[in-house]
Amino acid sequence: MTVAIDQFSGDYWFLCNFCYSPFEHTGFIWETVEHYFQAMKTTDLKEREKIRKAGHPKFAKRFGRLTKLRPDWEDIKYTVMQIGVIEKFTQNDKLRNLLIKTYPRKLIEGNVWHDNVWGDCRCAICVSIKGQNLLGKILMDIRDNKFVLEAYIIDGDMYKDAISQTITVKRSLYDQRGSSKRITAFITSNR
Repeated sequence: MTVAIDQFSGDYWFLCNFCYSPFEHTGFIWETVEHYFQAMKTTDLKEREKIRKAGHPKFAKRFGRLTKLRPDWEDIKYTVMQIGVIEKFTQNDKLRNLLIKTYPRKLIEGNVWHDNVWGDCRCAICVSIKGQNLLGKILMDIRDNKFVLEAYIIDGDMYKDAISQTITVKRSLYDQRGSSKRITAFITSNR
């Protein structure tokens, strides 16, 4: 049985959203996934730019917590996280190779800051709560190449969405989901 990677620190810091890993998306350079994720919480372009230019990811996170949330945030936040993580690892060869080398270990974003959505908090307060570990699952799906790429239009920009599946489909999809519009499914799998 393989031992899980249960903290994104030390040798595994590259898995963390705070890790410096510049990538281009929608015509902008994002220093970290955290900068990107926090900026997408708002539709206010000035606020987005303030968050994008925040020096350290902790400042981007702080600004993101203070910004007025876009009305569809709860509907699109998982997609936004997938996009950021996909862009980080597809545009940075060194990081992608490090991610691949974690196979077949389970990736758990263990933390002590009470994040039981994207990770699994291990503090005394949360010890009885099983975290959803959504970030760890996204990373493993990308690593294991079990994802579906779909294009979405959000605020006039095209986004890619990864959904955990290993299937092949060649078709166009049109459906309305709030302000997000799914337009095309591109499914990839090497397995």
